[in-house]
Formats: sequence, C-alpha cells, structure tokens
Amino acid sequence: MQSMEKSPNCEAIEEDVFLDTPKGSGLTQYLYYFSGNIFFTYNQLLLNKIGKNEIFTGTCTPFSKKLFLASDGKILPCERIDHGFDLGFVHDDFVELDYKHVADRHNYYLSKCAKQCVYCSINKQCLQCVYHIDNIINESSHCYSFRTQEAFNFEKEQTFDYLRQHPQYYQKVLNEVRLGK
Repeated sequence: MQSMEKSPNCEAIEEDVFLDTPKGSGLTQYLYYFSGNIFFTYNQLLLNKIGKNEIFTGTCTPFSKKLFLASDGKILPCERIDHGFDLGFVHDDFVELDYKHVADRHNYYLSKCAKQCVYCSINKQCLQCVYHIDNIINESSHCYSFRTQEAFNFEKEQTFDYLRQHPQYYQKVLNEVRLGK
C-alpha cells in the first residue's frame, strides 16, 4: 500500500483497486450490515423479524452449506475447521453420524459466544466462526471480533471520514458489490 501511495497516479490506481483495499472492504462491510437495507431472508424483509438481541456469527450451521471429508474419513463442517470438531466418520461400509450430538455440541459453542455477542457492537456484521476461537471448548474463550461501543464508534467515524473524503465510493459499493451470507 505504501508503494501505491508513492505512485504519481495513486488516485487512479486507488479508484481501480478500491474494493480490494482494507478501507474499501471496511466501507463495504459497514454499508452492507449497518445500512438497514439488507435482509438475509424474505421473512426479515416482509415481517421485520430481526430481533434486537439476535446473535449473529460467521459460523455456518453444520450441513447447511458444505462438508469436508478428510482423508482419514472424518466429516468436518468445512475445510478450515480443526479435526477435533468432526461431525462424523465415513467407514468402508457405512457413515457414522449422530445428529443430536452434532446439534447439541454446535449449540453449546454458540451459547458460549452468545454471552459476548449480546454486548458486542458489531454482532450484526460478525464473521467470526466459533470453531476458530481458541479455547472454545473451555470456559476461558474470548471472541477476537468483539467490539465495545466506544471502539465501534471510533471505527464508524473513521468510515464516515473516509466516505466524506471520497463520496464516489458510496455509489461504487452500491453498484459493484454483491455480498452473500
């Protein structure tokens, strides 16, 4: 980024790669999650069913998006999750799955984060997967994405300052970004 700033045509380069920069990504995330115009389901749009204390995380529900089959036969929620969080096992002649155990364990991990999520100022834009939190199995786990209201206000003000300096990026985000959860 420093070498780009030294370039004589820095503004043109920044315009081209804006959405891939940290500032562009931050602006996109902020507009997407805090504008009040994004709904993840038709029910949210039509019935306004987002609860005030609803817990959002970047954790996928097991079996909802994808699975990862490791070479040792373990079934994992995705390729990025430690083998200690397996969902089941593929044997030569059958598949071993205990859905109740998977659901109970998943809900347990989410409940451990819920205590922090309720007080987190960015819980609506959370991308933190609970399976990537150190010590999630123990009582001493702490979410890395947790933000106090003061920290969130500071980050929000930086985003607004950047937007005031570059108002054209608002329209760029609206026209060019497609996000899905």
